[in-house]
Amino acid sequence: MMQLNKPKVLIHKRQHHDSYVIAITDDSDDFHDGLLIVSAEPNGRGEDDDIWVVAAYYMAAELEKYRGEHES
Repeated sequence: MMQLNKPKVLIHKRQHHDSYVIAITDDSDDFHDGLLIVSAEPNGRGEDDDIWVVAAYYMAAELEKYRGEHES
């Protein structure tokens, strides 16, 4: 498993679609540097791992809200 020295979570809410793209980088603001990237939606697709995708969706939504409230 990879070890990130300075993990940074990047979140992009897709326009006209109720989903997020979440990228984890090693201290980069560029989605293209994502070491872990997931698309998260509020409803699953019938796969065993769907619960994690749904959880990621709500975590991304909460982080986006928090960041919006704390930007200067």
